[in-house]
Parts: sequence; C-alpha cells; structure tokens
Amino acid sequence: MIHAIYLANGEAHYRNRYVETKGLLKERKAGKALYGGILNLIPMEPEWANAEDVPLAIKKNPTIHIIRHADQYLALSEGGPAYQITAQLKTVGKWNPSNTTPLPLCGHTRLDPVNGDLWFVNYDLTPPYLTLYCVNNKGEVIKKIDIEKNHCSMVHDFVLTEHYAIIFDCPVVLDINQLKAGGSIINWRPELGGAYRLHNHQYTFRNN
Repeated sequence: MIHAIYLANGEAHYRNRYVETKGLLKERKAGKALYGGILNLIPMEPEWANAEDVPLAIKKNPTIHIIRHADQYLALSEGGPAYQITAQLKTVGKWNPSNTTPLPLCGHTRLDPVNGDLWFVNYDLTPPYLTLYCVNNKGEVIKKIDIEKNHCSMVHDFVLTEHYAIIFDCPVVLDINQLKAGGSIINWRPELGGAYRLHNHQYTFRNN
C-alpha cells in the first residue's frame, strides 16, 4: 500500500492505494493467498499458475521505495520490475524503460545529481547474475553492463560516486538448486564476499 499527502492552499489531503501488481490481481481473483514467503517458497496451485510461476511462484511486492524519474512515479520491489503509478496512486503497469521487456531491479536506485541519470542494478538466479543499468532523464536505457560472476548473490543497494559505481557483492547467495534439494534458497557464503568498482565500462573485483 502506498500513502500520499497532498499540500495545497494551506490544506493537507491524504490518500492510500494498493499497487495493483499481477500477483495481487491474481490473488483477488482467487480470493485467497497463492504465494509463499522467501523462506517458504511453494509451488502455485496448477489452476492459477502460468509460465512465470514455474517451478516456484515468487510474488513481487513493490513496497521498498517510491521515486520519481523522467516525470514518472515508480514503486520499487526487490528483484522485479518497478510499477509505474500516477500522482493519484493509480497503477499504470510495469515500468518499461527499454520498450521491450520490463527490467527487474534491486530495491534502491541512485540518481546522478549532475545530469539526472538514474542508475540501478539487478541480480538474477540465472546468468548474467548481475547487471548494471543507466536510464537517462528522458526515461531511456543508455547503458547496460553485465558483470561476470559464477553465482547469484543478493544485491539490495549500491553506491554511486562522481566516477564510480561501487557494488558490494555480499555473501548472501541465492541457490535454486539447493532449494530444489530441500534446503534454503538463501545461503551465507562469507568466502565469496567482495566489491565491484565500475568506471568507463570497465570493472575490477576486490575481495574483502
């Protein structure tokens, strides 16, 4: 649920709305919860499952952060596409700056205060495991950098400086194969910890 306070003419007005994600609309139609949690992922009932819900259904909830970029309001989730909303909190749909397939992104973005470019990263269970994107102030994808890795780790946030994008590769590893074997999808692997520094399309890896 998103909350908004509007200030005008010495008065304050309040409004709240749910972001009408695909998962929420499906659960409304079913009249019940269909998804498990990150530590209790479950297969979706075949009656409600589609291609993106196999083998395990993961509900993307844009509850982490609300930003405005290129005159668009965006609700951010973790590892899924942002949802575009209006100033009146009406859901427009999945944010699609590439005009092809909506881009998944991590929970937080970084804005370049000089030129208005928006930077964000995405981590994935399949290669490429980590990608850095840049969207200009017109809402167009102008950079996409795939970072070479051999595993998927959770990257919730990163740092942007004048010359570098610094991505901390913390050792919280997501392993779908271990989940299928009856274990947890989240694993603590401290031997894999490190950080990436990106500059002029080149990057280096530094162990902690």
